[in-house]
Amino acid sequence: MAQPSTWIFASPTSSSGLEYGTLPGGESHRSGALFFSNGTYQNDVDCRWGYLTAQARWRANHGTARPEVNFGLGSYVRRTASAFVERDSVGTVVYEATGESRESTFGINLGTGVYFGRGPFHPGVDARVHWALSANQFWYTLGLKADWH
Repeated sequence: MAQPSTWIFASPTSSSGLEYGTLPGGESHRSGALFFSNGTYQNDVDCRWGYLTAQARWRANHGTARPEVNFGLGSYVRRTASAFVERDSVGTVVYEATGESRESTFGINLGTGVYFGRGPFHPGVDARVHWALSANQFWYTLGLKADWH
């Protein structure tokens, strides 16, 4: 999972910006026997999520461990790719189909974290919940981050 972002600092404690990232979707691989034709089938489905959100961030200005709160809203996009192969009893491909679909939905994320250190480079830890509303899909993420200016 990657979350590149850019921030516009309104004050030493608040900022806003754009963020994009990826989230896990899932894969399924199924295969089995076709009893009516003595053949086999294989069905593979791969699902991936990405997002682009407008973020608002508040963080403490002083101290070596500075807490922060993030809130974002924007577009969450699901890409699904599928492949289906049917073979006869000797392994010859009888039928093959592939497909791809994309679905976009509105989503939000909310999280908290902490930055460490003083100076221009600040490593940190971030925990968030993402919610793609119409898909009713949730993700909980925990990540390492770095901020420099």
